[in-house]
Amino acid sequence: MTELPPLPPTTAVADVLALRGRRGWLSPPLRRMVPSSRGSAGLVGTARTVSLRPGRGGFGPLYDLLSEDLGDQVLVVGTPSNDVAVWGAILSTAAAQVGLTAVLVDGPVRDVGECCTLAVPLWASATRTVGPAGGLEVASIGEPVDIGEVTVDEGTVVIADDDGVVALPSTDADTLLADAVTYAVAEERVSTAVRSGTALRDAYRLKSDAVARLLA
Repeated sequence: MTELPPLPPTTAVADVLALRGRRGWLSPPLRRMVPSSRGSAGLVGTARTVSLRPGRGGFGPLYDLLSEDLGDQVLVVGTPSNDVAVWGAILSTAAAQVGLTAVLVDGPVRDVGECCTLAVPLWASATRTVGPAGGLEVASIGEPVDIGEVTVDEGTVVIADDDGVVALPSTDADTLLADAVTYAVAEERVSTAVRSGTALRDAYRLKSDAVARLLA
């Protein structure tokens, strides 16, 4: 997939998906724990997926994965437990070393303060103080991970910004992102028109017309 400049906001991407009767937004349940060092600018990467399950096998396969070059990729971790943290400062340190663009955890994390000093943006569904204490193991790497009502496959295009996270199938991500750019430009035109004194009922037609073209 070729990244489109500029990257549209996740709100525009989510709205385009909704207009087409599709899902893909991961917020909720995910919320930002560690912001991007790029500030409000969005980020994009392709998903690498990891699933956890109850067991005593440990996180060895995840450690192996976090020893590879993961530049331009987003790690997506699914866990069956909402009671213990499955990600923390040590893993974020490793993630920074191997170049991960971001980490998404559909479950709890911890060490948020320390993770904020590192270079890897982190989204998760909750925080917890206690870790897994040997009670979880890696079930799979590279298999689909369900987050809310969305299935994230290996290679899924993930974009994230201050407003949230959205996942797009790699097969038509370029088209959806291009449509989201059109949608976002229309919204900005509405805001610009209102600031210049145009009544909202009139300015909003700029967005309505853009939506009509997208759905044609």
